[in-house]
Amino acid sequence: MGSFEVVALAGHGGVDENRAKQIAAMLAERPAGFGVPIGNRIAWSKLLKNDSFKKRVSEAEELLEKPIPDLPDDLYLDFSRTGNRTRWQRVSGRRRGRIGTLVIAECLENEGRFVPAFEELVRVLCAERTWVLPAHDRQLTNFHGKAVDIDLGSSMLAWSLATGDYLLGDKLSPEIRSLIRDNLEERIFQPYRDMVTAKREKNWWVTTTNNWNAVCLAGVTGSGG
Repeated sequence: MGSFEVVALAGHGGVDENRAKQIAAMLAERPAGFGVPIGNRIAWSKLLKNDSFKKRVSEAEELLEKPIPDLPDDLYLDFSRTGNRTRWQRVSGRRRGRIGTLVIAECLENEGRFVPAFEELVRVLCAERTWVLPAHDRQLTNFHGKAVDIDLGSSMLAWSLATGDYLLGDKLSPEIRSLIRDNLEERIFQPYRDMVTAKREKNWWVTTTNNWNAVCLAGVTGSGG
């Protein structure tokens, strides 16, 4: 989110305009993601010499031999039926955990080996009914498409995909870059804009003071670069 967007939101939903301008003055006019894009080969070549980064390539190679974990609707509904949140979250964690491994490995190696696997993963993630965790969708309003809320899970997944798009850039196909951005708009940016401009009821975390506020807002703003 750049300085223009911050000022544009000022005055809506109780946002203090002066404070918004102070924050806007701290931001660059052009949004930027976290990390160094793949085109900076000097930076990534140095990282490849670091053992902690180097092992990411072998980890990504192992993922190429394994199918993306399946997350059927029945598993999502497990929490609403039994109260068990572990079974879905365990599989979801393995699915979402592939993002960073594949993206970093490709940035290190820069040979295109891991791009198809990442693009397949993007398609699968963007086909999910909702990015909200089952334990945070107790009434299944997100699962059934009656609402698009933002929670810890959806905001962090959005940030991860946005970072992958930022780091890999034109290594990704235009189709995949559009798919990521369309999903971020639908699942994160538009719901957030509607909340802060009072077009819809705010998710409870928007005005709370616990870690949900910090984590969700980090995901939203991080996704916008």
